[in-house]
Amino acid sequence: MIKKVGIIIVLMAAAVLISWFFAADDTGTKQDKNNMPSTRSPNIEDKGFQPGEGNTEEIIDHIFTLAKRGRIPQTSIIAGKTTIDEIHKRWGEPDDSTQIPRGRYDTYSEHHITVGYLDGLIFDVRSSALNLQDIHLSKLKEVRGEPDDTRYYKDETHDQIILVYKVSENYQLKWILTDEGDNPKVDHISVFKTLTD
Repeated sequence: MIKKVGIIIVLMAAAVLISWFFAADDTGTKQDKNNMPSTRSPNIEDKGFQPGEGNTEEIIDHIFTLAKRGRIPQTSIIAGKTTIDEIHKRWGEPDDSTQIPRGRYDTYSEHHITVGYLDGLIFDVRSSALNLQDIHLSKLKEVRGEPDDTRYYKDETHDQIILVYKVSENYQLKWILTDEGDNPKVDHISVFKTLTD
């Protein structure tokens, strides 16, 4: 009997430690091994946004919640706080880097992340995770309503609709959708920190 109780106590302690290790910390104070705030969430991010897993409404709401703090799922990068040096130390050199009039964009294909930065500070964090493509225009509008602004972008290779939601005083959440059909799917998302002159 004492052995059984001891085994149960050990198993419960192990379960508590494991759940504590993987639990999300909404304050952003939990640090990962690279000394950057963790954004893990057992409901969505631990599942890695796998197609068919999780509720699309929960996923959309979770993205909006993170965007209010300058974040996107599956990364600890915070627009307006994280520096490009931190990202280079963590992930190395980017796969692609593009100069723009007000800054530069670095792409990390393995992570499905692109970051825009100016004077070393990240101002735009983008996710092109493939499973975001499970989200369609009609569901997004059903869950979050009409955007604050709708923009369009077209060039030789892109034809996109950009839905812009102002999620806080400092951040915009942009949903970039392909302009295909009546109910286009999400191509990528962007959390953009308002730049001040």
